[in-house]
Amino acid sequence: MAKQWDGLLFRRVSLPDYMIGRMYLHPMPGRFEKITQFVNELEQKNIRKIICLTGLEEISRISPDYHALIKKHHDNFHIECFPIPDFGVPDDPEAFLRLARLSSDQVKTGEAVLIHCGMGIGRTGLFGVLLLMVSGLTRKDAEFAIQSAGAGVQTNSQKEFISWAESRMDDLKK
Repeated sequence: MAKQWDGLLFRRVSLPDYMIGRMYLHPMPGRFEKITQFVNELEQKNIRKIICLTGLEEISRISPDYHALIKKHHDNFHIECFPIPDFGVPDDPEAFLRLARLSSDQVKTGEAVLIHCGMGIGRTGLFGVLLLMVSGLTRKDAEFAIQSAGAGVQTNSQKEFISWAESRMDDLKK
């Protein structure tokens, strides 16, 4: 039976005023709540985009119900999968940054985005920090916002990735 973590699964990130949408961090859906409860929360919070940072093999092993949900077509939300190894960094850094920029634009214009990995900490934190940096926050402010929501980079390779991305911010904000 799944452990109930009322109120802790959908962790809202505090955003600057110019970002009129919402951003949530979450562990893998269906891992700590029933998948129907997850879908109901998506609808209640009007979340239309999910950034999934785990591979399908990891999902099928940890949350078979979420794996089944990914395979279906959904009218109310879209699941964008960009698998990253646990404690790792993306194989395609440029594509990862493009996804962060696209997601940033969506949040800036009022959409709600949910980001998750296995536990909703490291890979989720990596993407969240990048999304906020691309949106115009400094690295320090982006890391603070994500840490305040219970996530953050966990490894040296993730820290190095953030440093690499930080060196590219002028190009990415254009």
